[in-house]
Formats: sequence, C-alpha cells, structure tokens
Amino acid sequence: MKKLFKEHKVSLYRVTRDLKLDNMRLYRYADGTCDIKNMPFNLLKLLSVYFNMSTTELYILMVDYKNGGQNEY
Repeated sequence: MKKLFKEHKVSLYRVTRDLKLDNMRLYRYADGTCDIKNMPFNLLKLLSVYFNMSTTELYILMVDYKNGGQNEY
C-alpha cells in the first residue's frame, strides 16, 4: 500500500487527515500488520473515492503491491 501513496504523491498522514481516519487504522494495512483481504468495505470504498478508482481496481492494485507484482486475487 505504501507504493500506492508514493505513486499518487500523497502521504499516509495526508490521506488519514483528509478522510478523517485514525492514522493507525490505515497504517496497519500500509505496513502489512493487517491483511488487505480483511479491510472493511467501507474503508476500501473511502480509499477508492479518494484515489479516484473503482473498489475492484484499488483492491487488485493493493494486493498486487503487497505481493510484489505476483497476482493473487
């Protein structure tokens, strides 16, 4: 997920602030502490709107980043 923030030139802090989220909530997914596959849909939806992409597109991208480009959907 950190690669997603880097590619969109936005910090994790900025996203959490803009979406009014607890920064630890999102950080746990970004650093791999929590598996993206367990992310609540409402959080995925917020992020997809923020990054201007569909939830499916964002989910596939996050899983792909997590797996280092090894597709595992």
